[in-house]
Amino acid sequence: MRPVTALPLLLLASLLCQAAPKPDLPALDKPQLKWVEKTAPKARDKFSKDVISLLKKHDDPALRELIARWFPECRKTTGEPTGTEIGLNAETGKAATALAKDWAALAAEARKAGMPSTAGWEALRALKLDDGNKQAAEILGYVERPKGKEFVPERAAKLYEAGKHHCERGWMARGPKPIIDEGEDPYDDEGDEAHAAWAKARELEYTFVSLRTNLPLAEACEIGQRVNALLECMRARYLLVEGYTEPAWPLKVWVLAKDAEYNQLWAERQEQPGSPFGEYSYLHRIAHVNAENCAQGFEKTVGIAQHESCHAFFHAAFPGQWDRGQATPYGWMMEAVPAAAYYIDPLNPQDGKLAEQLKRKFQKADGTRDEAVQSVLDGKDWLKELNGAASYDESIAHLQAYITGALFTAMAWQDDRLREAFARFTARCMAWKAEKGEFEKTLGDTPELTRQLKEWLK
Repeated sequence: MRPVTALPLLLLASLLCQAAPKPDLPALDKPQLKWVEKTAPKARDKFSKDVISLLKKHDDPALRELIARWFPECRKTTGEPTGTEIGLNAETGKAATALAKDWAALAAEARKAGMPSTAGWEALRALKLDDGNKQAAEILGYVERPKGKEFVPERAAKLYEAGKHHCERGWMARGPKPIIDEGEDPYDDEGDEAHAAWAKARELEYTFVSLRTNLPLAEACEIGQRVNALLECMRARYLLVEGYTEPAWPLKVWVLAKDAEYNQLWAERQEQPGSPFGEYSYLHRIAHVNAENCAQGFEKTVGIAQHESCHAFFHAAFPGQWDRGQATPYGWMMEAVPAAAYYIDPLNPQDGKLAEQLKRKFQKADGTRDEAVQSVLDGKDWLKELNGAASYDESIAHLQAYITGALFTAMAWQDDRLREAFARFTARCMAWKAEKGEFEKTLGDTPELTRQLKEWLK
């Protein structure tokens, strides 16, 4: 027998390595795969059919609005949300309760399958249909309201227990008093003029956010309510993800009306803000917004408040150290999720119809789109470029951290196969623990993810 030489063996080993298929990423185990391929599609199909049936039986604008806001996948049936006030009657309340029961069960199955981010988000959606759903409340860690049947965040329950009153202005020491004289305020507010200076700014406290601002009261209330709603959503998406620490609610947001006030604040601290629009201070643990500099109007002020409060949330929820500094990979991820949060609005709590908004925002007068967005729509692999940034500062300064990063976030939030891996990777990045190469090992190759993003954006 002729001796076996090393060369054929090496050649065979090389061929075997080349033939071995790459593992599908993100990796899913059997229970997760079952939830993605069987459990969820079956539950969603039933839910869609139930919605059609219920709206035929109860064509109630409030029920239609509720489902349209929280279940955009049903908008072929419900139509777009319109801002109709949501107040269900006894009949439609029972209908929503039935829908919530099935959806909470789907959330529980996701948790059982080891899909924590999915479980939290779907539980919140179930609770929005029926705030008395115990199964959804248990997933979210909500508790029963004192002297009530609905489930609320633990902090809200304590405030109710303390006799506080909840309204659009946040938590108040008492309920509104009867109005006798015209122009009298039910809570004895002195009026916008009295609070126009930053030194006299109002402080409105909500469940998840404490807002200090010298903007007019109506604007202050809208900012407070929208940031509070955003933080509830962010908590639902991440509270069960490994490494999560419950923040010391409420988080602090300061919205300064004037550019001079904003600059003076930082000058007094002998610090330089990173942005003229807003800045989250990791040192002071406060999200700051410069309202006057938001030239695009009030919606930009709200968006910056949401963006910076998102930074505050991740800093509190996934604490880490800055000591890795410029060597930290994936700095763009620090801006990606807050960039997506910027666009969320009350009628579209899932992602604020981000893709549509960005397409409009970057539309030119001649009908074409700015290359910054058009290149993403055309399938340029910006993810590879962002991952290859030489430093943290280079990464977060890249415009695509805010465009591709936001769009990739929105896609991942809505993709059953990506959602969990993206949540884990986000948590690692926010805690400054991600290592070089971790993106590809966790989520897959950037060309394939870019192809998926291009398809999603059609």
